[in-house]
Amino acid sequence: MKAKQQLFLLITIALFSCRNSFEVTKKETGQYKFTDTSFTEIDSSIYKELIPYRTKMDSTMNEVLAVSTGSMEKGLPESKLGNFLSDACMSVSKAHNKTADIAIFNTGGLRRSLPQGKITRGDVFELMPFENELVILTMNGEDVKKIVNFIAIKGGAPVSGLRLRIQDSVATDIFINDVAFDVTKNYRILTSDYLANGGDSFPFVITLGWDAVNLKVRDALIEYLITQTKIQKEINVELDGRITNGR
Repeated sequence: MKAKQQLFLLITIALFSCRNSFEVTKKETGQYKFTDTSFTEIDSSIYKELIPYRTKMDSTMNEVLAVSTGSMEKGLPESKLGNFLSDACMSVSKAHNKTADIAIFNTGGLRRSLPQGKITRGDVFELMPFENELVILTMNGEDVKKIVNFIAIKGGAPVSGLRLRIQDSVATDIFINDVAFDVTKNYRILTSDYLANGGDSFPFVITLGWDAVNLKVRDALIEYLITQTKIQKEINVELDGRITNGR
């Protein structure tokens, strides 16, 4: 009986602490008859042993990382949430001595909005539940132009260091760090390994270099929020026209 209780405890802890999703690849049907009645109800002693683990997890996820002056939601062609994501990742990447000219992410990767007021660690985990890593790609101007035009076709994207106008699904008036885009130059682009490998159909080309930041996108956001709180700054994100629609 003790061995069964220990097994049940380990399984229950795993269920409490993991939120991974699984895809069913094979399904078998049949009838199974359980003759062991020892698992008809949870032993109260096991439940009591689980309480500290759940309490610790709740405490961690409810930790307030920063305070925002307004709510942040995703949208196109730009959004407060997208600007926050891309600017925060650029800032943290630079703090880790990994500099890039621009940052590009995808709106689909943002799974919730962030509230006005207190932002908790749990909020960030819900916003970015994936294990995607930050990487920097070095690309020539021709390939960067393809990426920028892809953004125009999609109607926008979370970006930092990049400004452009979308006209008839084509990118025009492209500026990188307030300097006109030069198709003959090479540029360093900060993004996620998911997008770098072609996720969400982004046409990234890995030819001139791949530099790992060694930091998850989610962890970069958490680090940024904590840093802003340490210097007594609230999170204040505005729309600044980095991507616009126009004729």
